[in-house]
Amino acid sequence: MRLFYTYTILALAAVLLAGCGGTHGSSPVPTVSAGADQTVNANTQVTLKGQATDSNGTIGGSIWNQVSGPSVNLSTQVRQSRSISFTAPVVSKPTVLTFSLVVFDKDGLSATDTVNVTVNPAVMLKGKVT
Repeated sequence: MRLFYTYTILALAAVLLAGCGGTHGSSPVPTVSAGADQTVNANTQVTLKGQATDSNGTIGGSIWNQVSGPSVNLSTQVRQSRSISFTAPVVSKPTVLTFSLVVFDKDGLSATDTVNVTVNPAVMLKGKVT
């Protein structure tokens, strides 16, 4: 839980810093995409693939955070890459989960993007849950 709060504080700081302007001196902030929104069925494997670039260097790190929706398990190792996977939770009605991807460049500048995953409940077909 402590790790979650640490990542949340880092993400919030990145959002606040990104709102201060598009460049830092002559160094532009990196660009990031958390990927396209998805719609999936409950209890299925979901993969989010983010992309990031930095026009004057390399991306030094990235952090995924779950912003809203029923909690899903993301391992620490996976959260620090630009791709994450998790199992969609079992839900009783369509439910939106929101994730943010924060990337940092070598100059300490950051950028953030979010992606929504809509999880539909499992349905019964001839006695079989799908």
